[in-house]
Amino acid sequence: MVITNNIEKPVFSPTSKLWIYGANRNFSTLENEEIQNHLNEFVSKWMCHGAALVANATIVFNRFIVLEVDEAVNTASGCSIDSSVKFLHEIDQKYALDLMNRMRFYYFDENNKIESVDRTTLKNQYSNNHINTETLIFDTLVQKGDGELVKKLGDSWLTKMI
Repeated sequence: MVITNNIEKPVFSPTSKLWIYGANRNFSTLENEEIQNHLNEFVSKWMCHGAALVANATIVFNRFIVLEVDEAVNTASGCSIDSSVKFLHEIDQKYALDLMNRMRFYYFDENNKIESVDRTTLKNQYSNNHINTETLIFDTLVQKGDGELVKKLGDSWLTKMI
């Protein structure tokens, strides 16, 4: 972890491909443990064309599920990606997390608590100076392990949305 603005940022292998799923709420302690166990079991059996993927699954900030495949060893494609999406749909339904909603945006409030909002709310909060270009956001579109998951709004693609 790297610490910025008192927020520990997760660090992944720079050769990894990432898939990030954000929930509509924080996981409870029990959910966190149960979901991590499901994730560990899934990645231990995750395969592509008969070969085991060098993969990891991590819960970040009690709110995000990050699947990681080390592309220096092998890559996930087609059916293996489909299997991960199917698996995450099952997690989503079991825990009612709304993981597949890609129109939710996440930022850290003044107390470093993660807030999630839709696009209209994000624009309104920016217009009303509730958030600004210095506000830290969580970028769910990062696809490589060397990308920054937490960054300033002004340094992200989200500026196009406001």
